[in-house]
Amino acid sequence: MTEKTLYEMDERLWLFKQIDALKSNRMDDLDVDTLAEHLQCLVRVQHHEIWAAFMGIAWRLLWLEFVDLDANETIKLRHEIMSDRHCAERHLEDTPSIRDYVETRMPEIWADALQIAGMQGPFSPPAKCYTFEQLIDHAWFPTLFNRPNQP
Repeated sequence: MTEKTLYEMDERLWLFKQIDALKSNRMDDLDVDTLAEHLQCLVRVQHHEIWAAFMGIAWRLLWLEFVDLDANETIKLRHEIMSDRHCAERHLEDTPSIRDYVETRMPEIWADALQIAGMQGPFSPPAKCYTFEQLIDHAWFPTLFNRPNQP
């Protein structure tokens, strides 16, 4: 059985064999091409996970700020925001260099968040997006004066 076939049949076992070969310095036993593809895929997964966390924070903050919600919906959204913030924080702790990726992609994350938030119904979004620091700050929430029917 070749390593390629092993990869196709049992990715987990293939990974353990690759790890063992690396740790034992048996470079000739490595499936270099597939290992490189696997690592590139891992980076894409990390990007997707951090994107999803930041986009989730942003669109929930938009709903919180601009959509008329009852008390239970507000509490639920705040909990979801905190959960996404914890998730994003863990990603940033585990992979500090991913912060650069998020900061450079903020306009696209914001555009996606606006699109999802707009599905709730018409609202007038802010002229500029929330900052990276606002999105990750566990204590920051927007003012609620932009909601309909607010004083």
